[in-house]
Amino acid sequence: MLPEPERDAAAADLIRWVDGKVDLLRVLDRIPGPWIGTLADTVLGILAEALRRGAAAEPAGGAGGPHSDTARFLAQLCRLADERLTPHIAPRLDELSRRHPGCWPLTELTETLRFRHDMVRELVQREPT
Repeated sequence: MLPEPERDAAAADLIRWVDGKVDLLRVLDRIPGPWIGTLADTVLGILAEALRRGAAAEPAGGAGGPHSDTARFLAQLCRLADERLTPHIAPRLDELSRRHPGCWPLTELTETLRFRHDMVRELVQREPT
């Protein structure tokens, strides 16, 4: 196991080399959370690219229909991200959600992380000084 400061960058480098959706999900499933820093940025980039490809495949701006490979990949990626992404990424997910309003896995991920982000912020504000 790598020291914590090196772990996120090494994991981000690893997933950049993974070829194929199935292998990417398998590798991500084995990377413990929280996903922060470079790793969070990389996962967000993968999510944005998958959304872009899904929207390009479907003129209405969706993710290729609810039963397409892209839609299944997005649902699985969002499920993993929901469990592991840092809540501090929520503001960046808001923009993706606005651009892809019909993608329910992304909407659920964004709402969950926004709730966690707000909860953490509230807890920090309540801490006695």
